[in-house]
Amino acid sequence: MKISHKGNYQERRQVEYPPVTEQLDALWHAMDAGNLPRVEPFYSDLLAVKRKYPDLSGDAQQRLEDGKARLKLAVEQQLQEHLQAPIQVGEILLDGDATAQSNLQAKLTEMKARLDLGLATPVEMLVWRDYDNTMHTWDTLAEYYAWLAGYAVQLSTRGTLLYRQSWWHKDAIVALGSLEAVQAYDVGQGWMP
Repeated sequence: MKISHKGNYQERRQVEYPPVTEQLDALWHAMDAGNLPRVEPFYSDLLAVKRKYPDLSGDAQQRLEDGKARLKLAVEQQLQEHLQAPIQVGEILLDGDATAQSNLQAKLTEMKARLDLGLATPVEMLVWRDYDNTMHTWDTLAEYYAWLAGYAVQLSTRGTLLYRQSWWHKDAIVALGSLEAVQAYDVGQGWMP
């Protein structure tokens, strides 16, 4: 049995085919998946448009937001690592962790009170152990207090700069518009040594 159609086949196919934009997109996806060889500049031109206007519907938007959340968590981890790292104050490498900061604040408070009250302070109390557990001593309360204050200023300055860097990273992460950009983002860049 022979089937006969009225009109020419080209007109009938044109009505049945999906729109050209869908056909081009299907070809691009086949190339992107490796099912077809990449034809240039077709592939790269469409990729540039797709990156400029990413598909943020449904799952793609959720993956993008999940990726950004992971990056923000990685920034927080970087921040904490840098805040806890040893710090160089003059020629001395010192602890920079929360315990050292707490000890420093307590010692500053005590030495300030001793200065204000004019209390005699034995030189045996004017000591601090560095990161390598080497003991450092001072001859006068004023010298010791000035050194402690300098240590506190160094820690505070470092903290401010590190928080500023973490805020910069978080703002940059919020602005990322594609999964590719999220995957390429380096949370390790720009941290002070």
